[in-house]
Amino acid sequence: MLHIVDLNAEIKELGLIHLSEFIEDCEYTQLSIRILHILGVHAPSTDDPTKFIRYIYNRLFLENAAIRAAALSALTSFGMHCSSLRSKLAILLLRSIHDTDDEVRDRATLFRHWLKAEGTVTVPCVSSVGHLESALKEYLQLRTESSFSMADICTSATTDITAEDRDHTEANRVETDSPFHKALKQHPEFAHLPLSGDITVRF
Repeated sequence: MLHIVDLNAEIKELGLIHLSEFIEDCEYTQLSIRILHILGVHAPSTDDPTKFIRYIYNRLFLENAAIRAAALSALTSFGMHCSSLRSKLAILLLRSIHDTDDEVRDRATLFRHWLKAEGTVTVPCVSSVGHLESALKEYLQLRTESSFSMADICTSATTDITAEDRDHTEANRVETDSPFHKALKQHPEFAHLPLSGDITVRF
Protein backbone atom coordinates (compact mmCIF):
# COMPACT_ATOMS: atom_id res chain seq x y z
CA MET A 1 0.00 0.00 0.00
CA LEU A 2 2.86 2.37 0.81
CA HIS A 3 4.41 1.74 -2.61
CA ILE A 4 1.07 2.30 -4.34
CA VAL A 5 0.67 5.64 -2.58
CA ASP A 6 4.17 6.67 -3.64
CA LEU A 7 3.91 5.58 -7.27
CA ASN A 8 0.29 6.02 -8.34
CA ALA A 9 -0.94 9.60 -8.11
CA GLU A 10 -4.43 8.73 -9.37
CA ILE A 11 -5.34 6.63 -6.34
CA LYS A 12 -3.02 8.29 -3.84
CA GLU A 13 -5.83 9.86 -1.82
CA LEU A 14 -7.76 6.60 -1.62
CA GLY A 15 -4.63 4.81 -0.48
CA LEU A 16 -4.00 7.44 2.19
CA ILE A 17 -7.53 6.98 3.50
CA HIS A 18 -6.98 3.22 3.80
CA LEU A 19 -3.71 3.84 5.64
CA SER A 20 -5.45 6.30 7.97
CA GLU A 21 -8.04 3.69 8.86
CA PHE A 22 -5.36 1.04 9.24
CA ILE A 23 -3.48 2.88 12.01
CA GLU A 24 -6.68 3.00 14.06
CA ASP A 25 -6.08 -0.65 14.96
CA CYS A 26 -2.38 -1.13 14.14
CA GLU A 27 -0.43 -3.01 16.83
CA TYR A 28 3.05 -2.31 15.42
CA THR A 29 4.76 0.87 16.54
CA GLN A 30 7.27 1.15 13.69
CA LEU A 31 4.61 0.60 11.05
CA SER A 32 2.35 3.24 12.61
CA ILE A 33 5.24 5.71 12.69
CA ARG A 34 6.02 5.05 9.02
CA ILE A 35 2.40 5.53 8.00
CA LEU A 36 2.17 8.77 10.00
CA HIS A 37 5.24 9.99 8.15
CA ILE A 38 3.65 9.10 4.80
CA LEU A 39 0.48 10.95 5.80
CA GLY A 40 2.49 13.99 6.83
CA VAL A 41 4.28 14.06 3.49
CA HIS A 42 1.44 13.32 1.06
CA ALA A 43 -1.90 14.12 2.71
CA PRO A 44 -1.43 17.93 2.92
CA SER A 45 -1.36 18.09 -0.89
CA THR A 46 -4.70 16.30 -1.34
CA ASP A 47 -7.96 18.08 -2.20
CA ASP A 48 -9.24 17.91 1.39
CA PRO A 49 -6.38 17.55 3.91
CA THR A 50 -8.65 18.10 6.91
CA LYS A 51 -10.22 14.64 6.65
CA PHE A 52 -6.91 13.04 7.60
CA ILE A 53 -6.30 15.17 10.68
CA ARG A 54 -8.84 13.32 12.83
CA TYR A 55 -7.05 10.00 12.34
CA ILE A 56 -3.69 11.52 13.23
CA TYR A 57 -5.02 13.48 16.19
CA ASN A 58 -6.54 10.31 17.69
CA ARG A 59 -3.02 8.91 18.03
CA LEU A 60 -2.27 11.58 20.65
CA PHE A 61 -4.84 9.95 22.95
CA LEU A 62 -4.59 6.26 22.16
CA GLU A 63 -0.97 5.36 21.43
CA ASN A 64 2.47 5.11 23.04
CA ALA A 65 4.98 7.95 23.25
CA ALA A 66 6.83 7.10 20.02
CA ILE A 67 3.63 7.17 17.98
CA ARG A 68 2.41 10.32 19.71
CA ALA A 69 5.67 12.06 18.77
CA ALA A 70 5.30 10.95 15.14
CA ALA A 71 1.70 12.18 15.11
CA LEU A 72 2.84 15.62 16.25
CA SER A 73 5.34 15.75 13.39
CA ALA A 74 2.64 14.77 10.89
CA LEU A 75 0.22 17.40 12.18
CA THR A 76 2.93 20.04 11.98
CA SER A 77 3.61 19.07 8.37
CA PHE A 78 -0.05 19.83 7.60
CA GLY A 79 0.39 23.28 9.09
CA MET A 80 3.56 23.95 7.13
CA HIS A 81 1.80 23.17 3.83
CA CYS A 82 -1.66 24.55 4.62
CA SER A 83 -1.43 28.02 6.11
CA SER A 84 -5.20 28.13 6.72
CA LEU A 85 -4.89 25.24 9.18
CA ARG A 86 -2.01 26.65 11.25
CA SER A 87 -4.00 28.32 13.99
CA LYS A 88 -6.31 25.32 14.45
CA LEU A 89 -3.41 22.86 14.54
CA ALA A 90 -1.57 25.02 17.07
CA ILE A 91 -4.61 24.63 19.32
CA LEU A 92 -4.64 20.85 18.81
CA LEU A 93 -0.98 20.65 19.80
CA LEU A 94 -1.85 22.25 23.15
CA ARG A 95 -3.15 18.83 24.17
CA SER A 96 0.43 17.49 24.23
CA ILE A 97 2.39 20.21 26.01
CA HIS A 98 1.69 18.45 29.33
CA ASP A 99 2.28 14.93 28.01
CA THR A 100 3.92 12.41 30.33
CA ASP A 101 6.80 11.87 27.88
CA ASP A 102 9.61 14.45 27.58
CA GLU A 103 10.05 14.00 23.83
CA VAL A 104 6.36 14.50 23.14
CA ARG A 105 6.15 17.59 25.37
CA ASP A 106 9.23 19.16 23.76
CA ARG A 107 8.00 18.46 20.24
CA ALA A 108 4.58 19.92 20.99
CA THR A 109 6.11 23.12 22.40
CA LEU A 110 8.60 23.49 19.55
CA PHE A 111 6.12 22.66 16.79
CA ARG A 112 3.54 25.13 18.16
CA HIS A 113 6.22 27.80 17.95
CA TRP A 114 6.92 26.89 14.30
CA LEU A 115 3.22 26.93 13.44
CA LYS A 116 2.78 30.37 14.98
CA ALA A 117 5.95 31.79 13.39
CA GLU A 118 5.26 33.75 10.24
CA GLY A 119 7.21 32.71 7.16
CA THR A 120 8.04 29.18 8.33
CA VAL A 121 7.25 26.86 5.42
CA THR A 122 9.15 23.70 6.25
CA VAL A 123 9.80 21.73 9.40
CA PRO A 124 13.53 21.84 10.22
CA CYS A 125 15.11 18.39 9.98
CA VAL A 126 15.73 17.36 13.58
CA SER A 127 15.50 13.62 14.14
CA SER A 128 15.19 14.12 17.88
CA VAL A 129 14.46 17.10 20.08
CA GLY A 130 17.45 15.91 22.09
CA HIS A 131 19.71 17.08 19.24
CA LEU A 132 18.14 20.52 19.37
CA GLU A 133 18.57 20.66 23.14
CA SER A 134 22.26 19.76 22.87
CA ALA A 135 22.83 22.38 20.17
CA LEU A 136 21.13 25.05 22.28
CA LYS A 137 23.25 24.19 25.32
CA GLU A 138 26.41 24.43 23.22
CA TYR A 139 25.25 27.77 21.79
CA LEU A 140 24.64 29.20 25.27
CA GLN A 141 28.06 28.05 26.46
CA LEU A 142 29.81 29.82 23.56
CA ARG A 143 28.31 33.18 24.60
CA THR A 144 28.45 34.37 20.99
CA GLU A 145 26.67 37.45 19.70
CA SER A 146 25.39 35.70 16.58
CA SER A 147 21.83 34.38 16.49
CA PHE A 148 21.06 30.69 16.91
CA SER A 149 20.18 28.99 13.62
CA MET A 150 18.48 25.66 12.99
CA ALA A 151 20.96 25.18 10.14
CA ASP A 152 23.71 24.81 12.73
CA ILE A 153 22.25 21.53 13.93
CA CYS A 154 24.00 18.57 12.33
CA THR A 155 22.37 15.19 12.83
CA SER A 156 24.33 13.35 10.14
CA ALA A 157 27.05 12.45 12.60
CA THR A 158 24.62 10.42 14.67
CA THR A 159 23.21 8.55 11.67
CA ASP A 160 26.55 7.79 9.99
CA ILE A 161 28.16 6.06 12.95
CA THR A 162 29.64 2.77 11.85
CA ALA A 163 28.97 -0.50 13.60
CA GLU A 164 32.54 -0.47 14.89
CA ASP A 165 32.09 2.97 16.40
CA ARG A 166 28.85 1.92 18.06
CA ASP A 167 30.48 -1.16 19.56
CA HIS A 168 33.41 0.89 20.81
CA THR A 169 31.12 3.52 22.32
CA GLU A 170 28.97 0.91 23.99
CA ALA A 171 32.02 -0.84 25.45
CA ASN A 172 33.30 2.43 26.87
CA ARG A 173 29.89 3.26 28.28
CA VAL A 174 29.66 -0.08 30.05
CA GLU A 175 33.14 0.30 31.47
CA THR A 176 32.80 3.85 32.72
CA ASP A 177 29.11 4.31 33.47
CA SER A 178 27.74 1.02 34.75
CA PRO A 179 27.32 0.99 38.57
CA PHE A 180 27.34 -2.80 38.36
CA HIS A 181 30.82 -2.96 36.87
CA LYS A 182 32.12 -0.25 39.19
CA ALA A 183 30.99 -2.38 42.11
CA LEU A 184 32.77 -5.42 40.65
CA LYS A 185 36.05 -3.49 40.46
CA GLN A 186 35.99 -2.92 44.21
CA HIS A 187 36.28 -6.66 44.91
CA PRO A 188 39.59 -8.37 44.00
CA GLU A 189 37.93 -11.75 43.61
CA PHE A 190 35.99 -10.36 40.65
CA ALA A 191 38.86 -8.39 39.10
CA HIS A 192 39.41 -11.01 36.38
CA LEU A 193 35.87 -10.66 35.02
CA PRO A 194 35.61 -8.85 31.67
CA LEU A 195 33.89 -5.48 31.59
CA SER A 196 32.21 -6.01 28.24
CA GLY A 197 30.54 -8.86 26.48
CA ASP A 198 28.66 -11.70 28.13
CA ILE A 199 29.45 -12.60 31.73
CA THR A 200 28.65 -16.11 32.87
CA VAL A 201 28.26 -16.63 36.60
CA ARG A 202 28.36 -20.20 37.89
CA PHE A 203 27.19 -21.33 41.30
